[in-house]
Amino acid sequence: MRLLTLELERYGPFTGRTISFSPDANLHVVFGQNEAGKSSALAAITDLFFGIERQTRFDFVHDARELRIGGTVVAKDGRSLTFRRRKGNKDTLVGVQDEAIGEDSLAPFLGTMTREVFCNAFGLDADALRRGAEDMLKSEGEIGASLFAAASGLRGLSELRRHLENEATSIFAARASKDRKFYIALRRFEEARKAIRERELKAAYWKDLNEKIEKLSRRLEEIRELRGIKAAQRARLSRNKRIAPLIQLIDDDLKRLDGLGPLPELPADFCEGLANALEAVRTGIEAKRRAEDDELKAIRNDAEVLVDEQVLARAGDVLRTMSDMGAFANGRRDLPRIQAEADEYRRLLVESAVKLGLPDEAAVEAAQPTAAAQALVDKMISEGRRLADAVERSRAALRTEQTALSRLEQQRSANGGSVDPQPFRMQWSRLAPSLRNLDKLAETKHLVRAEEVNLREGAARLYPTVGDLDALARVSIPSAETLARYDNEFARLEREVAHER
Repeated sequence: MRLLTLELERYGPFTGRTISFSPDANLHVVFGQNEAGKSSALAAITDLFFGIERQTRFDFVHDARELRIGGTVVAKDGRSLTFRRRKGNKDTLVGVQDEAIGEDSLAPFLGTMTREVFCNAFGLDADALRRGAEDMLKSEGEIGASLFAAASGLRGLSELRRHLENEATSIFAARASKDRKFYIALRRFEEARKAIRERELKAAYWKDLNEKIEKLSRRLEEIRELRGIKAAQRARLSRNKRIAPLIQLIDDDLKRLDGLGPLPELPADFCEGLANALEAVRTGIEAKRRAEDDELKAIRNDAEVLVDEQVLARAGDVLRTMSDMGAFANGRRDLPRIQAEADEYRRLLVESAVKLGLPDEAAVEAAQPTAAAQALVDKMISEGRRLADAVERSRAALRTEQTALSRLEQQRSANGGSVDPQPFRMQWSRLAPSLRNLDKLAETKHLVRAEEVNLREGAARLYPTVGDLDALARVSIPSAETLARYDNEFARLEREVAHER
């Protein structure tokens, strides 16, 4: 490294001074009188490279915070660096524009040089020269070592050399010794090389091992393939063994089915249709049984009837009362419904009043009708129309009855007078239970015919069709236990089949 310029901006006694050094000169002599600043310039070079000391003695003109020095250095490879140094605790090495460039920027130029070595070997002042001479006088041995120690500031080189020579002798010497480290390591090396030769793998043996490995690998693949085939066979045999009882049950069922003879092909929904038909038959039988029970009860009731002559004498009043009882019963039966409807309407009115913020239903009626009220009115209008239609039908029936009555009056006049209806009323009263039973019988026959129609329609949907329902009804129906057993069996078979798949 070579110093080209030294800029003493504000340092020691200098302000704005620059010293330039020729790049081709091997020696520069700086001449000056006493107190001219030669020592300050030498200290400036040291502070330029290694930083201005914290307790510097060169701030007697300029304040310590304003100290500035700079310079330009060039390395052997031609690289150059222009930089400045300021007083401070960090980022003291700056560029031309006072920007921090980091201490490592000087590392390629200074290398491993430290401040102490530089001051003792290169930046020598009068005190350093005096201390070096004293160290040379104190040193023993070669003069070169003493000079180097005096120049670099390194002390005790002779002692260090003796220590290094002794350590080298303990490591190696021309005469072999078991205690020297070199011969210990050499002996271990020879033993290791011998062990390597004994344990090394020969090429022929390595080739033979590879051939055996390849042969065993092929044999292993063959065994694996054979094992896979055997495993598949074992799985198939285990599966056959596991389902053998199931297959036997299926064979037994097939034999029993063969014993029943050829059966027609049935559609998929045959069982469902048959179950519906059987349910309809059961319902018809139950309805028929109820009708028969009602008939027997009516016969018993008719047999238990006792004729009261006094009551019989007032048969007309009884018949009128009975006819009125029907209307009374109807009215009494409809009264709760009508009352419930009235309560419901009243509740709706109250709810409407609450929703509208009115005190009661009277206020609702007095107020403008809402959509809910209009809907209710529409409903009541529809009900009124229905009732009007019913009244009209009743009036038509009344006119028909009046016409029939007029015809009967004419027949009575033609026959010469009125006929006492008392005997007919008595006869009618005796026949009334039987007539009611006949009405029930007609209703039952109607139900039976409807069930027969349903049965025929269900039978027509069966495949194959059932021509004779009576024959089908005579066939014995399997018990619930039998059906449940077969259902469980079919479910188990389906689970087995699903598992095998």
